Formats: sequence, C-alpha cells, structure tokens
Amino acid sequence: MISLIFSERYLAIDVGGTEIKYILTDRSAEIGEINSVKTDRGEGELFNSLDEIIAPLIRDINGIALSFPGKINADEGIAHTAGAFRWISNLDVKTILEEKYSKPVWIENDGKCGALAEFWKGNLSDVKKGVFIRFGTKYPYTQRMPT
Repeated sequence: MISLIFSERYLAIDVGGTEIKYILTDRSAEIGEINSVKTDRGEGELFNSLDEIIAPLIRDINGIALSFPGKINADEGIAHTAGAFRWISNLDVKTILEEKYSKPVWIENDGKCGALAEFWKGNLSDVKKGVFIRFGTKYPYTQRMPT
C-alpha cells in the first residue's frame, strides 16, 4: 500500500484500457509506489474501479487528478470520447467525481498528461523545444529539438 507523508497529497490516476494505475503525490511531483487495478470497461463498471482506488484514500487526499484516454475538455471536465470506453459520450467526469467525493478533480487527455510530465519533470525538462510521441501504454518517445 502507499505510504508517503506530505502536507498536501493528491491522488493521480491514469485510466487505461487494461489497467488503472495510481499514485499519491504532492505539488512537486514526488511519488510513492505505483499501484494498479484491472480496468472494468463496462458502463458503470469504470466508476466501480475508480471507487476501489479512491474510497480508501479519500480522507488522506486534497484532490484527484485523472489522466484519461480520448477527447477531453479539461476546462469543463468532460470526456467527449474515451478510447476503449465506447459507452462514454460527453460524460461530465469531473462533476460526477467531485459530487461523489467532495474533493477537487482535474481531468486531462492521457497523451497530454505524458507530454506535460516530460516537459515538467522528465527528459524534456531542461529544453525549450521538444517532441513527445506516445506510441502506446509502454512506449513514450521524447526528442530534444535544437534551439
């Protein structure tokens, strides 16, 4: 199980078609153990999988960040499409989770999350120009660009 001590802790969840990975982190992106549960893709089952992760940790976190497949409106928290989750169409994931858990929720496209992470803390953190290409679950690619 996760064991980190931070003044502010956030639950970061990467929703994938096969498994949902999650960590506890802080504002500086210090992370603990990476955990995962099998993804149930059926309508309603996805939220059961998320509840399995969130419910035991809800008292210990300040917010929830979701990396989600598909076309995501991050400003409004809406999943217009969601990759392997064919039943999702214009679903207000942010509001559903905020109302259920009474915590702030942020949601963004998983590819954008990967790129943002590389530019913030990863292989591209010290460059002004770079490329992030996501080939799939285990194959991100970064390239530094000449300045």
